[in-house]
Order: sequence, then structure tokens, then C-alpha cells
Amino acid sequence: MAGEVAAPGSLSYLRLPLALATPLILLGYGLFLLRKPRRTHTLT
Repeated sequence: MAGEVAAPGSLSYLRLPLALATPLILLGYGLFLLRKPRRTHTLT
């Protein structure tokens, strides 16, 4: 983890939005799966 801080600035700029977005993406994806119609279950 500490080694990543020494990475180029672009990565450190991306890390904060990613850290904030990841839980939101996972939450949204979970809600998306819950709201999916049941007929999609027959496809999987």
C-alpha cells in the first residue's frame, strides 16, 4: 500500500475518486441486481 503513494501523480489523483466511487458502484450494482426482473434468471 505504501509503495503506491510513490507512484506517478496521475494514480494518486485517481485513487481518491476510485476509493469514493467503488462502494457506490458496488451498492448501485447490488441494487441493480435486486431490481432485475426474474426472467433474467432463466438466462444464467
